[in-house]
Formats: sequence, C-alpha cells, structure tokens
Amino acid sequence: MLGPAIVIAVVLLANAAYLVHYTDPNPLGPRGALAASVVKGPLPGERTIDPNNGFITQAIGRQAAHQIRTGAVPLWNPYEGAGSPLLANAQSAALFPPTMLNLLSNGLFYETLLLELVAGLSTYFLMLRLRVHEFAAVAAGAAFALNGTFAWLQNGAMLPVAFLPLVLLGVERARDRSRVEGGSRGGWVMIAVAIALGVFAGFVETVYIYGLLVGAWTVLRLVELDRTQRRRFATKVASGVAAGALLAAPLLIPFAGYLGVADVGGHEGVFSTWTLPSAALPTVMGMPYAFGPIFAFTDPQHLISTVWGNVGGFLSATLVMLAIIGTFGRRERGLRLVLVGWIAFCVAKTWGPDFFVRIVNHIPGMNSVAFYRYMSPSLSMAVVVLAGLAIDDMVSGKVSKRRLAIGAACTSGLLVIAALVARNPVQDAPGAHRYLVLSFVWGLVVTGTIVVVALVLRGGRLAVGVCAVLVVDVVVMFAVPTLSAPRAVATDTRSVAWLQANAGVQRFFTYGPIAANYGSYFDIGSAAASDLPIPRRWSDWLKEHLGPATDPVNLPFLAEGQASVTANPDVLRSLAVSYVVTGAHFGVGEPLNSALTLVHRDSVADVYSLSGARPYFDVKRASCRVVPRGREEVRVTCTAPTRLVRRETYVPEWSATVNGQPTTIEVADGLFQAVRLPAGTSVVRFSYTPARWTLTIVAFALGVLWVLVALVLRATGVDARSWRMRSRLREPEHPVPAEGL
Repeated sequence: MLGPAIVIAVVLLANAAYLVHYTDPNPLGPRGALAASVVKGPLPGERTIDPNNGFITQAIGRQAAHQIRTGAVPLWNPYEGAGSPLLANAQSAALFPPTMLNLLSNGLFYETLLLELVAGLSTYFLMLRLRVHEFAAVAAGAAFALNGTFAWLQNGAMLPVAFLPLVLLGVERARDRSRVEGGSRGGWVMIAVAIALGVFAGFVETVYIYGLLVGAWTVLRLVELDRTQRRRFATKVASGVAAGALLAAPLLIPFAGYLGVADVGGHEGVFSTWTLPSAALPTVMGMPYAFGPIFAFTDPQHLISTVWGNVGGFLSATLVMLAIIGTFGRRERGLRLVLVGWIAFCVAKTWGPDFFVRIVNHIPGMNSVAFYRYMSPSLSMAVVVLAGLAIDDMVSGKVSKRRLAIGAACTSGLLVIAALVARNPVQDAPGAHRYLVLSFVWGLVVTGTIVVVALVLRGGRLAVGVCAVLVVDVVVMFAVPTLSAPRAVATDTRSVAWLQANAGVQRFFTYGPIAANYGSYFDIGSAAASDLPIPRRWSDWLKEHLGPATDPVNLPFLAEGQASVTANPDVLRSLAVSYVVTGAHFGVGEPLNSALTLVHRDSVADVYSLSGARPYFDVKRASCRVVPRGREEVRVTCTAPTRLVRRETYVPEWSATVNGQPTTIEVADGLFQAVRLPAGTSVVRFSYTPARWTLTIVAFALGVLWVLVALVLRATGVDARSWRMRSRLREPEHPVPAEGL
C-alpha cells in the first residue's frame, strides 16, 4: 500500500532539520545546564514549551532504562531528592518499551519520532476502517502524526498520544467483527494492547482525557448495533478493557498505592479550575504562531508567556476548515456529531464559562487533571477525523459549493478573530508583529488553496490535491520549533565525571549545572528534585526546614528557593550533601559560602565540598566503623548497640534485614530510615518492593496469558462455539453397542 509509505515520508520530512543534523533536538545541554557553547538556530525562541522534556522524560527515563539494562526492575530512584519511587511515579514511563531509546545519546528524539510514526500509521488505518478514500486517510494520518502535542510539548504528556488512534482502531475492529453473521472471535486484543501501552507511557492525565473521547465513540458504536450485535460488541470491548488493565497492572497498582503517600501539587483540585485566557484562542483557530515561535517574544503584561506556558498543542488552518466542512456530511452522521460535541466540550472546559467548568469537574477524575493543557491530543483527533471525512466527501462529490463556501467563510472569520485577539499583546512585543501578519496570510493562503483545488479538480486528483495542501500546512507548522532548536551545542561534562568519581553514596546540590533530576541521568545522588508526584515526606520535610512557603517541585529553579537553601546549610548537611555545584564563578552567598571549598572547576560549573555533611549511612557513635556497599547494603561494626540512620526517604514499602534477620525500619527526622543494631558486626540490607507486588505480577501474568490464548485461538480458527459444538457431539461415556447385521 502506498499510503503508509507516504505517511512515513511526511513524518520524516517534518523532522528533516533534526535528521540531517541541521539543528540539535537533544535537551541534555540546554536543560541540564551543561552547555559550554550554543549556536542558535535560524529562528528565535525555544524548540519545546515544557522543560520537563529534559528534566523528567529524558533524565528520569534514562535512569529507568539504565536499571532495566543492568537487569533490575526499575522500582526506586535513589538519585532524585532523598530517593523516590521510580516505577510508581508513572511519569518515568519506566516500563514503557520506547523509554529504552533514552540510553542513546539523542534517544528522546528517536523515541518521539517512533511515536509520531505509530500515531500516523494508526490514524491512517483507523480512517481506512471508516471507509474513506486512501488519500483522505493519508492526510489524516500525517496530520495526527504531526499534531501540536508532538510539536510543542515533547514531555511525558506526549508519550501516550500515539495510542489514542490505536485504541479507536481496536474499537472499530471489535464493531466490525460483532456485525459478522454469527459473530467472530477476537477484535479486542488491539484495545487491550493500546490501553496497556498508553498506561505504561506514564502520563495518566493524557490517557484519562482521551479515554473520555474513546468512551463516547464506543457508546455511539454500541447504540448503532442491533441487540445481538450489541452484546457481542460490549463483550469484546469489556474484554479489551479488562485485559488492558491486567497488562497495565505493573504500573497501575504501584501508582495507586504511591498516591496515598505522595504530594501531587496542583492536581489536588487546583488545576481543574483553571482556564486559558482568550489570548490562547489563536492556537485552536488556525494561527498557532500568532505570537511568533515558542517563547520568542514577551509583552509587559506577560500574556504571551502565559499562553505559551499553559497551552498543550494547536490546530492548523487547513484542519480547522476541513473539520468545519466535515461537520455537515451525511455518512457517519452519528460519529460526526460525537466529534463535534467533543470539540465543543474541550473548548468550553478550556476557556469557560466558569459554571460549565464547575459542573464538569464533578465527573469522576476530572478534578485531578489539567484539562486545559492535556486535552489537545483528543481535540486534534476529533478535528483530524472530521477533516478526513471532509476530504472523502469532496472526492465523492458530496460537498456542494455552498458547503465549501461556509467552511471557507467560517475559517476566514476565525482567522480574523484570532488576529484581533493576538493584536494587543503583539503590539507590546517588539518584533512579534511580523509573525502575526505571516500567520494570518498563511492561513488565508492555505485555506484559499483548498477552495481552488476543490473547485477545479475532481475524484482522485481532488483527493491528492487537498491532501497535498494539508500536508504542506501541517509540515510547516510542525517544523517551526525544529528551526528554533540550536544549530549546535557543545556540552562540558567534566564536573559530572568528577562527581561520579568522588561522590560515592553522598549527594550534591545544584544552583544550576547538572540541573534538577539530571543526577538521575548520570547516576549521581542529587538533592535537587523537580517532579510530580513526589513523596509527601520529602515535601513536608522541606517546608518544615525551609519555611511553609517553599515550593518543593521548583525549589532548585526559583531564586527564593535557592536563597532559602543558602540561608540554611544544615538542610543540605542533613541530606548527606557533600558537594554544591554552581555556575562557573558564581558565588552562592553567606552563610553557605563560608562552608564551601572549591574542589573542581570547568567551563560550566564550579564544584565545592561542603563541610560538616552527614554521612549517607550515619551512626551516633564515633567508635563505629561503617563500610557502605552501595546504597542498599552496609557493614557496621560497633562496640555497643547503636542506631543506624540511612538518609533515604522512608516509605512503608522499604524493608531491612540485619545479618539476614528481618528488622523494623523506623522514621528518623521525619524523612529518613533508621534501624537498631546490636553490638558487634552487622550487615544491613535494605530492599524496596511496592505494595501488593505479588498481586501485580499475578495480574500481569493473567493479562498476558489471556491475550496469548486469544491470539492462538484466533490464529488456529478455534472459537468457543466450536468447542461447545464438539462437547455436544462427543461420544457417550458408555457407547451403545452397534446393531448386528
């Protein structure tokens, strides 16, 4: 088939700047604050909106991949803060297969590229299931592969996006097999696999939100079937969901347990009440770069930066126009109405009115998600499917000139509104005005071209023409951030190498270089952590020692957070911080400065030793001899009983043995672990296992077995009905003698 090859080619073309090394997408240097020199790209601004593409997706993802490579199950991360759950954290995507690509030097880019291809091909085959023209499927596949979440975020929120069209494709397969006379086995395995992969991708907010769209789509398909078919379809979907949940148990069960002892920040109900300002409307009205490239400009009221800091994607002008045209088609009328309803729901929940937001927040789970940002993939999917249906309508001659005019007029009106909304902030941002003009002109040109193509061409040529215009539009919109990436980045990791050689089990704290969480990337204990969720004990301990206004998540980046650490050096000493890292020739100030001694300097970092730091394995008695054997084992020799403090975050799932015998772990100083030791020599071993881990493994094994059995039965052509028939025809246990001749 030509279609998949075209989708793949379009995705590669959109990423050409990275593939030919014209610009560099690797966040290690910029996000890790290890860049010795940077050659700026041809466009101003940033290549992504969210720095967590580096701090979490790359840094912590690499730690998980490294543990798997060494043969360990990635359960705990000792290099973040005072230690934190790794698998249960979810955002680490610790068991997500593409996470292993982060072991490569530019692995995050290859992971993103892989997910874009999966998203595009899945959407292509989904559209074919909807019986559209092949080039309509190509256009839809290319558009979703290059959607705004992939282009702008590239943090954990993007990882599950590729599996939205895959689970919808599974729903369509289940429906088709339910409509076969007498029913057909299977049709649900794809649902299970897509759900499991989406959950393993780690960003549960994205999965929850697009799950609502999947639910609405599924209910529609259920209603469209007759009574017998509904029962078959419901059984298949339920089987897919149940098997998917079992397969995803290794993440779902630890994550659910972790939430009970975690700080989730604004996800406790704050984010659910937020809406975007009207200035963000151009992102869904076909003018994503009305304010220029990402963070390229700012205005005195900081409205532009507020928009960039909170949006999660965009819609191109051609997609908006085609979605409007696709709204009025007759074929798949029910599906079109569901998609339009979802678009309206997303817009109302994201921009208000407030009473609607408050009502919607009563939906179970909605109170915990930042819908305004992470609804973008599902919004894009709804628009892309409508656009694909519109192209198919054009090919079949079902789009009248009147309908075409309505689509063009509505899109032009939206572009005008978007330009007016963006005008005021842009006027106060020198240099941004030309991008507003270019965005407006580009939107009019591409939508006008579609009108011309629709009026001039017919049949297959029309499909090719409209597909070509749409592809050009989405490729250009996607490629803008790739040209804001730096041309080249030279990293200096000599400070990293020095700490790897000298820190041992002790930690470092950073005022810049080797930024928060990049200790996880390099396997060095870092007392700086920026993540959600985080252990509540860590959060509470920081607030107790640094002040109740402390922001535990952004502490390493905020000037006030750094100042509070500087004023309280004993906090670092308690965390077993032996080294402090600053930018080259950067003074931290008193009273911390007087306790520091410079031990290493390179082009990006100064490394200081901190006097008086407590050891990671700490005992009260000076007469004890302590020999660490890594972070989970220590040999202690004391002349009298003592108490050993291990400066690692206490959570109930930790266990310990002393000379092979289980012992109780106590809480020390509200955060750390402690065990009682007898006189003499003790070998202490610590072990972390998530709660209900045995149940987790059993659930996962059942899910794998269920899927494998279904695949085998499908491949061999055996189904339950044939089994039942054989049981009825089986010979009796005591056969009746044959009659004589």
